[in-house]
Amino acid sequence: MIERILTVGGLTLVSRLTGFVRDISSDENDEAITSAIIAMGHSLRLTLIAEGVETEEQLAFLRVRECHKVQGYLFGRPMPAANLQALLADKR
Repeated sequence: MIERILTVGGLTLVSRLTGFVRDISSDENDEAITSAIIAMGHSLRLTLIAEGVETEEQLAFLRVRECHKVQGYLFGRPMPAANLQALLADKR
């Protein structure tokens, strides 16, 4: 999914991080690319969303770089809407 695309001077920047998050803890290139995308997003004042966050290590990496929002299995698995409503009601 893509939340927002910004094109500046022929460069297209997608504000939702995809694909690179999975391997940031084991692949230096994915780590460097993710860091660069976050830095560009901050410079362009975009809201950044990292998808596919599954580990505390990935979350820590993204927090240090001030990624605005994260989502993934670390926080919950997909579920029917009725189950989500019940979960949210229990949290109140």
